[in-house]
Amino acid sequence: MNTFDRYLMRRFAHVYFVAFLTTFGLFVVIDAFTNIDGFQERNAGRGYLTLFARMGEYYAYQVSPFFDMAGPILIVISAMVVFAMLQKNSEVHPILSAGIPTYRLAVPLLIAAFAVDVVLAINQELVIPGIADRLQTPRGLDKATAQRVEPVYDYATGIAIYGEELYLDHQTVRRASFALPVPEIVQDLTTLRARGAVYVRGGPERPSGWLLKGVRRPLH
Repeated sequence: MNTFDRYLMRRFAHVYFVAFLTTFGLFVVIDAFTNIDGFQERNAGRGYLTLFARMGEYYAYQVSPFFDMAGPILIVISAMVVFAMLQKNSEVHPILSAGIPTYRLAVPLLIAAFAVDVVLAINQELVIPGIADRLQTPRGLDKATAQRVEPVYDYATGIAIYGEELYLDHQTVRRASFALPVPEIVQDLTTLRARGAVYVRGGPERPSGWLLKGVRRPLH
């Protein structure tokens, strides 16, 4: 990697950073003005400092999902802007005059795009799941509320999972139901109903799973 490659990568990083800040700032302004009533209603009588603190905390957590959504698009836009700036400043002609092929200019940008893709993957697989409860927090509140549960099918075990309410901060499902598959686990179709189900992470001696509390008699 030569000096010009590093120059292109720095320019790509600069354009990408500026584009991300610009688009995220626009998102914050539009979303904040659209939902300002929600922030005010949930912070009535607490003063403007508390209101702005709640808004700052809410949008700080929104950086991660916004990056996941806009990141791939900004890669393409940043690469196009870098090439446009090279053409505008007549920086391409000296490179071509030196006998360097045109496709060689794309190599540092491909490396930079791959680096951003790695960060996007880390954000999607590690960061977002780690703050999922905060992302579900309504505007103006400091903790997540109950979420409506959509039926989910566990392809690893064949178990269908239902529930009434989901609390991400405690990883708990209220009024949970687990339909056990036939014949992988039971001989007859069986549904386990419980007052609540708590997700327990696995350890060296056991896999991850759900701990049922207040189990009713199985339905056949």
